[in-house]
Amino acid sequence: FMFPHPTQTILPRMTQPYFLQLLPLLLLLALLPASIHSMSLFVTELNRLKVEGLNCKDLPAHKGFPRASVLVPLFHNKKDDTLHVLLTQRPLHLKSHPGEVCFPGGRQDADDEGDDVVTALREAHEEVGLERSCVTCLCRMSTVESRNGLCVTPIVGLLEPPEVVTQLKVSEAEVEAVFTVPLEFFLDDDNLTDKFDVPWSGGRFTVRTYMYDDDTNDDSKTFKIWGLTAHIIHQVACIAAGTSIVEDVTAPTVNHTPVGVRMKGELWKWSGKHWSQDFYVLADGMLHQYPSAEQADRKSTSATKKNRLPLEDVETTKLEVEQNSKFPFEIDALGGRVQWRVAAASDELRDRWINALTF
Repeated sequence: FMFPHPTQTILPRMTQPYFLQLLPLLLLLALLPASIHSMSLFVTELNRLKVEGLNCKDLPAHKGFPRASVLVPLFHNKKDDTLHVLLTQRPLHLKSHPGEVCFPGGRQDADDEGDDVVTALREAHEEVGLERSCVTCLCRMSTVESRNGLCVTPIVGLLEPPEVVTQLKVSEAEVEAVFTVPLEFFLDDDNLTDKFDVPWSGGRFTVRTYMYDDDTNDDSKTFKIWGLTAHIIHQVACIAAGTSIVEDVTAPTVNHTPVGVRMKGELWKWSGKHWSQDFYVLADGMLHQYPSAEQADRKSTSATKKNRLPLEDVETTKLEVEQNSKFPFEIDALGGRVQWRVAAASDELRDRWINALTF
């Protein structure tokens, strides 16, 4: 055995096949920190949600309300290594919330024996075919009140294995479409297309609206995520990320009656022959019509029966834009027995009115 001469370099030996055999190990070591970080972030997000627990979080103001539950289905998307949420869109033919984006869920049945988790899992199985064995319940969120007076309990669940989202058995009678959104999408306020407060249940509710472009299929589609669904998923995203939660709902009063003005402003109304402009106030479950803002202020919400529309079983329909720059829409109330055709000054105002009327 001979040592190399001090003037000899040993670099040529490092270029031999022996060095090449080390390349896969070196590459693995280079990638390992990133994979460890992403996996630890995923676990951290789940742990933050688990800390919330599955204990009952009923608000006192919701005592005695009919109960309902929704499942907030999360899963680990391996493509971008983040948590995603699964959402559904209701068919247009449904009488209740047609075409709206929501979570799998529904009213509690007698067979659920008062268990909110059972309700959420049963409804998810009926709507999208999720087997209960594929859902690990992480936590229960505080109850929220729906616009039709239900006490809704959100149950956050993790879908395992993640591939179950590609093997769903969708009920066509209840679900028009299924899509997924990165959970972090709801943390960025730049993704909001609208945000406004409305008086609700003796308190205040922040109405958030997101427009999400789903391009996972050949035919890309834009989904509107707003109202109660947007509120719930925004809260879940904040908890998972460990960020401070902005309270979208102020404390309501116990045994409340919804009061206060949700929205007011000028609209045109079609008489059958011509348009006339008046001042409208949306309050106390009624749309009130006044000749002017001054009269609305004087009379408060005491419009005559002829000039007020009870907002029960409300449906709204956007109509074709008029040449005179009016943006009309139709309001059907009381199961279609009463119709008002009105118009806003802009498309944005029309959307605001529709959101307020149907929320």
